[in-house]
Amino acid sequence: MARVARVRNGAGGTAGDAIAAARRAVKADPKNSGSRTVLAEVALAVGAGEIALEAAGDAIRMNPRASLYDDYAARAARSMSDQQAARSLLEGILETKDSAVLRAALARVYVDLGNLDLARQNARRALTLDPNNAEARSILGGG
Repeated sequence: MARVARVRNGAGGTAGDAIAAARRAVKADPKNSGSRTVLAEVALAVGAGEIALEAAGDAIRMNPRASLYDDYAARAARSMSDQQAARSLLEGILETKDSAVLRAALARVYVDLGNLDLARQNARRALTLDPNNAEARSILGGG
């Protein structure tokens, strides 16, 4: 992570260098979901949301019980300028794991896309999974 901090500060290489290094770690240990988390974290740090969401999705598919990966996916989706791509990637992840964090992230994407019916539907599903999910409550106007 020190390298990520240097890249953010403009020293020690480019964002592309940081992502390339994280991808090499994934390639070196392809069965380790943690290496995908590192890629997601690096990608988020340098503003590459789509790469981060893809990496978080891979980590979720490899280890669906780890809730940390859901948080990376939600943060990555929020960071993406292409919300249609975020929608598509999140829907793919939800085929593997249905969680309140992922549903609330998809609900927020639908808000951004202007589809309030699907936003509410996904927020309600998130609250079914976790009645205290603040993002879902916010979307439904209750938090």
